[in-house]
This record gives sequence, structure tokens and C-alpha cells, in this order.
Amino acid sequence: MPTPVILVDKNFRLYWASLAIFQIGNFFSAVALPWLGLAISHDNPVVATTLFATASLPNSLFIIFGGGLADRFSPYRTLLLSRIGFVLVMASLAMLTALQQMPLPLLYCYAAVLGTLGSIGLPASQSLLPFIVHTDQLGLANGIVLATMPGAQMSAPVAAGRLLCVVRHSLELGAHVPTRTVLWIDSGSSAPGRA
Repeated sequence: MPTPVILVDKNFRLYWASLAIFQIGNFFSAVALPWLGLAISHDNPVVATTLFATASLPNSLFIIFGGGLADRFSPYRTLLLSRIGFVLVMASLAMLTALQQMPLPLLYCYAAVLGTLGSIGLPASQSLLPFIVHTDQLGLANGIVLATMPGAQMSAPVAAGRLLCVVRHSLELGAHVPTRTVLWIDSGSSAPGRA
């Protein structure tokens, strides 16, 4: 069976790989933020739930705004700026966590900012695909990209949770150490997502 033309296209492969890496990192932070909230609040489940909601709510509120930005400016510029912002925010979050200088109200602010940046970057990322592939390959390219999301959604939270447990138990330290590790990984995974 011949390889589809779309998989030979270097630009599409870079786009696909960067999107997959970013999605995996995004799901790492979806595990790490509530975990950090639990550590700071001494295992209060309401904090974990409200942190998750705080990160998710901007997605429903600002995703149309993100699409408008991608249309008004270029999808590439909008995606690039949202990913650079994501990297900077995640790196500062990881640093504050490493220094154990993360008050709970600030963690809620971080969750809201990360959710907003994600909601701006998502439509820009999807708008970029028609500029990368030919029109006759767009259906296949969309299918490949959309199939990547469930794979990241199933594997990344499990990997993040496992990493949190392994690092915490192997180092026998507080919850901030493994959370910091996962946040640094997420920050690094956001950088290649600029393609």
C-alpha cells in the first residue's frame, strides 16, 4: 500500500508533530494543575475541581475570539504568539512551584490564563492547516489531525499521573517536586508547538 502523499509532506509532518507534542503537554498540565492545587490546599477536592473548571471555562468563552484573531491577523502569527505566551506562563509557573512560592489564588490566575491562551491558539492552529496542505489533501489531513487528539487525550494524562507518582515516591519529597517536573515538561512541550 503506498504512503499517502500528505505523510510525505515535510510541512504537514512538522505541523502534525508539533500539534501532537503540544496536546500531550496540554494534558500534562490538566493533571498537574489540580494535583498542585491538592498539594497546596492539603487535599481539598473542591480546589482540584474548581481549578480544572477555571482552566476549562475560558475555552468556551474565548474560542470564538481566538478564531476572530486568527482571521483578523494571520493564523500563524496568532498561533505563534499564543504558544510563546503559553511557554512563558508555564515556565514561570514551574519556577514558582520549584521555589514553593505558589499561593492558591495565583494558581487560579495561572489556570485562567493558560485556558485563555489555549482557546486563542486552538482556532489559529486549525486555521493554519489549509495553508500547509493542498485542497485535495485537506480532508485526509483534517482526519489525521483530529485522530491525534484522542490519542493524546488517552495517553498523556496517564503518563503525567504515572510520572507524578514515580517522581514523588522515588524522591520521597513533597508534592511540589513531581508537579514541578510535569510543569517543566509541559513548558518544553509547548515550544515545538509553534510550527
